[in-house]
Amino acid sequence: SELQDDIKLKKMVANFLNIAPYASPLISMKRMNQFKGSFSPDGQKIAVAAAKRDIANIYLVKLDGSIIKKLTKRGMNTDPDFSPTGNHVVFVSDIDGDEELYLYDLTTNQTEKLTDNTADDFSPSFSPDGKEIVFVSNMDNIYHWEIYKINVMNKKIKRLTKNKYWDGFPKFSSDGKRIVFSSKR
Repeated sequence: SELQDDIKLKKMVANFLNIAPYASPLISMKRMNQFKGSFSPDGQKIAVAAAKRDIANIYLVKLDGSIIKKLTKRGMNTDPDFSPTGNHVVFVSDIDGDEELYLYDLTTNQTEKLTDNTADDFSPSFSPDGKEIVFVSNMDNIYHWEIYKINVMNKKIKRLTKNKYWDGFPKFSSDGKRIVFSSKR
């Protein structure tokens, strides 16, 4: 329908139903395109990938959109996710030529490379205990995107899916016993 993206219509319907037109207020970051974010566990900050032109960085921002800290300085950086404690942010960066997972420590301001391969790794998500991260990669076959998990401490990687289709966007269940993901099966 031509009205599906009509903001006035959304606000009118929301007002009629006595609900907010958006799940949360819009957060602006002054002329930057924001394309993925993650709330901190306490709900007071957001780790967000935001770009000016063709360079994206990870920012830690307040809920009003003001920048607390820029976590990255070069490359294309995307897919941030907070650890359950709120002390770390995992993200994807291409600073070594392909997409790898990196872990930023908010207490020490240090960045650690988690994956190191010639594949593209993306869509990381922490386990509820913070010990593992699930992600998508084509490390075993350039044409097959599969789900993997990495142990944050020892960096051991385990492949979780194996099929001829695309698997993506994994997330742990709240108890950490299951993983939900999209699949083109």
